Amino acid sequence: MERRVLHVLVISSGFYPKVDGTTLAVANLIEGLKTRGHKVSFITRKYKGTPSLENWRGTCILRVGPSGASAFSRLMLIINQVVLGIPFMISGKMDVIHDHGFAPLATGLILGFMFRKPVVATFHGFQSLWSKETRWRKEYVYKIAHPFFKLMIKSASAVIAQSKKLKEIIITTYDANPDKVYVIPHMIDEGFFSFSPKPRIDKNIVLYVGTLARVYGLDLLIEAAGYVRSFFPNCEFLIVGEGPQREKLEKLVKKSNLEEIVHFAGPIYDRKKLSEQYRSAKVVVIPEKYEGYILPLVALEALASGRPVITTLNLDPRAYEAGVIKTSFDPRDIAEKILWILRLSEDQYMEITEKARKFFEDEHGRNVVLRKIEELYLKFISR
Repeated sequence: MERRVLHVLVISSGFYPKVDGTTLAVANLIEGLKTRGHKVSFITRKYKGTPSLENWRGTCILRVGPSGASAFSRLMLIINQVVLGIPFMISGKMDVIHDHGFAPLATGLILGFMFRKPVVATFHGFQSLWSKETRWRKEYVYKIAHPFFKLMIKSASAVIAQSKKLKEIIITTYDANPDKVYVIPHMIDEGFFSFSPKPRIDKNIVLYVGTLARVYGLDLLIEAAGYVRSFFPNCEFLIVGEGPQREKLEKLVKKSNLEEIVHFAGPIYDRKKLSEQYRSAKVVVIPEKYEGYILPLVALEALASGRPVITTLNLDPRAYEAGVIKTSFDPRDIAEKILWILRLSEDQYMEITEKARKFFEDEHGRNVVLRKIEELYLKFISR
C-alpha cells in the first residue's frame, strides 16, 4: 500500500541561530519527516540578522517578529504569525499543524479553526514545574497564564507527551482529556551518534552537555567533582555548552581549586564533533534542579552512544533499567554514583553500554518515533 505524503505546518517560537532543546527537537522532527517523504513548512521567530524567508535544508522557513519575551511581544508574535500564516495555509494546502510551545499553539489553534485542520501540540518543558529559585518569570505570571494554557490544551486535537509521567502531569495540571494526550518520546538521528562499547580514549571523562543556567545544576556537579578527585586524581570533568552562569561557574571552579580537572569546552554545534565527545566520555551527568519527567535530548545522545547517564530527573521506571542512574540533589550522592561507574570492570561497563543502546533503539530510534507521529497525524486528518 502506498504511503500518503503529508504536508505539515510546524510552528515554534524559537529556532536556529538560538540553540536549545526546543530548537534541536524541532530540527529533528523536520528532518525526520522529510526523510520519510513528507513536506514541511515552518513558521518561527525572527531574530536580529535572520532573513524573513529562508530555505533550511530544503524546508521553507517563514520568520516573523518581534523577538522579545514580554507578554506584549508574545501577543504580537501570535498575531503576526497568524497574519503571515494564512497565505502559507492557502498556498501549501496543509494537512496538519504541529505546534511547539504555548504561543505557537495559540497561532496554530487560530489557523486550525480558520482552515478546519487538526492541531497537534508538543511542549518541551513547563517552567511552572521548576523550583521557584530557578524560574525566569514571577510567580504571578504563571497564575495569570494558567487558565489560558488550560483552555488551549483542551482545544488542541492532540497533545504529545514525551513520557508517561509527563502525560500524567499534563492531565493533572491542565485538566486535559486523557484520550487526547499521546505518549510519543523524543527522537534523535542515531546516524550521528554511533554506538561505542567503551570510551574512545583511555581516560575517566565525566561529561556534561547543555546550557549553563541555574536550573541545570552545574554547581552541584562541580562540588561533586572535588569528592571524585580524591579517589580518581586523573579524572576530568568536561562541560560542553554556554550560558548566563558560565562566569559564576568558572569562579566556583577556581575557588574550589578544581581548574586541573574541570574544563569548559564552550558550545559544540557540529553533531559529529559532539558525538566524539560522548564516545570519549565514561559517563554523562545531567544534574537538573527540578523533578524532571522526560529524557532530555542530551540523555538520548548519550544512550545512543552507549554511555550511562546519571541524573536527578524523575523518569519512567524503564529508563532506570537501561543505563540511566537516579541520583539526588546532594553533590555527595552525585559523586558516589559517578564513582560507582568509574569502578566498574570492563565487562560490567560494556553490559551497561549495550543495554543503553538497545533501550535507545527500541524506544527512541528515529523511525520508531516517526511512525508513531505519522499515525497520530493520519488519525486526526482522517476525521
